[in-house]
Amino acid sequence: RVRDGDRPRHPPLPDACRKWRAGAGFTGALIVTTWADEYLTMLDDCEKREDRLSDWERTFVDSLRRQIEDGRRPSAKQIETLDNCWERATKRG
Repeated sequence: RVRDGDRPRHPPLPDACRKWRAGAGFTGALIVTTWADEYLTMLDDCEKREDRLSDWERTFVDSLRRQIEDGRRPSAKQIETLDNCWERATKRG
């Protein structure tokens, strides 16, 4: 029997994924999505700007996309790396 305190916790979403949006008449409402949607959006952003990423980062983004599309959650380290790639890819300038 598994108690609540014994259940494995999934890593939290990176700060870049926590977005408040206005929509559907609810100003400042948080849009709820599946765990994968936010990561896939970040991966899309990285792929659109792949010229700003290193070869290793592009390979990482491709690999992580396959992993998530297969339904496997990323590790805390992978989330941190994606957040860093996303920040680098979307940085203005």
